[in-house]
Order: sequence, then C-alpha cells, then structure tokens
Amino acid sequence: IIGSRGDMQMQIDKKTVVMIEEINKSVQANKEKAIQKLLLLVCDIKPELHVNYRG
Repeated sequence: IIGSRGDMQMQIDKKTVVMIEEINKSVQANKEKAIQKLLLLVCDIKPELHVNYRG
C-alpha cells in the first residue's frame, strides 16, 4: 500500500508538471492578444450621458 501510494503521488506530480507547462505555453501564446484586447477596451472611450441623468 505504501509503495502504490508513492507511485500514485509521483504520477500526480508528473501530470501536474505537464499541466503547468501547457498552461504556461498557452499564456505565452495568448498574452499579447489579451493585452491588446484589454487596451482596446480601456482606450475606446465613448462619452455619453447616463440613462438616469436629468438635466
């Protein structure tokens, strides 16, 4: 039982490392696109009155 628990832990650790590497690759591949999209949203200012404004 102790040996199989250690083997299971090693398999979990290996899978975790692989998943973290895949996530890091995905972040690197999509980081620039995400930053550009955020900048477009933040910098696209459309001044308009609030619907509750009574002037």
